[in-house]
Amino acid sequence: MAMKPRERVLAALAGCPVDRPPVSNPATVATVELMDLAGAPFPMACETPISLPN
Repeated sequence: MAMKPRERVLAALAGCPVDRPPVSNPATVATVELMDLAGAPFPMACETPISLPN
């Protein structure tokens, strides 16, 4: 039986066997949160770079 993505990631982090390697990118969430804090929210920062604050 296939594992759900959350189960797979948690099992891999705990060192338990998984049905296949999990794929996760926690840096994406951190990057978006930092962009919001910097006043350059996603996706505006990618669509209109000229209108961003200095």
